[in-house]
Amino acid sequence: MIKKTLIKYFILSFITSLSFGMTELDLDFNYNKNILGSNRESFDRTRTYAGSLTFYFLTYTGIEFNIAHSENEIYGKYDNSGVSSGLVIQNETTNIETRSYGIGIRQAFSSRKSFIQPLLSLGWSHQEYTLKSRTLVTDLDTSTDYLIESQEDKTKYSAMFAAFALKFRLTRFISLKGSVKTVFRAFEFEEARDQLSYNAGISWIF
Repeated sequence: MIKKTLIKYFILSFITSLSFGMTELDLDFNYNKNILGSNRESFDRTRTYAGSLTFYFLTYTGIEFNIAHSENEIYGKYDNSGVSSGLVIQNETTNIETRSYGIGIRQAFSSRKSFIQPLLSLGWSHQEYTLKSRTLVTDLDTSTDYLIESQEDKTKYSAMFAAFALKFRLTRFISLKGSVKTVFRAFEFEEARDQLSYNAGISWIF
């Protein structure tokens, strides 16, 4: 149902945009790595790739389609230096993969000819989460390692998104863009401030 609706809006927006001749393509990337532990033995690393296509049906207003893919890896290593027998956990790894597909309205607040152009996007999103983990356990009495892997846990739900961006014009058609975005469960507005992500990328107008 969601895919059929997105396709209908995509076709309608594309036909409408032909009258105005303005389409905007954005590509964004985010990388974040936090080192954890007293000996810097653990980490929390996230990579996010995102893109959006906006068809403008008015000078400053358009319909935005966006897609994003995020990979979050959390690695924790345990200090077992004080243990000489029995079972111990050596390390744990948790992988969280997120996919989102969204449709919304994008509003520009200045001409595309301006050096700085503020943008605001609001809309609906479909979220898909996949979580899996691995734990390495060692039997110190026999020096045997056991790798315990969990089954994939998949979750899907409807969400809302809001994004504010600033574009800095480089040429007539290309701009650098920085943005802050939040994606949260539909109508759970109190979650919005806890789900912020910061991205940088490039924008093309054609």
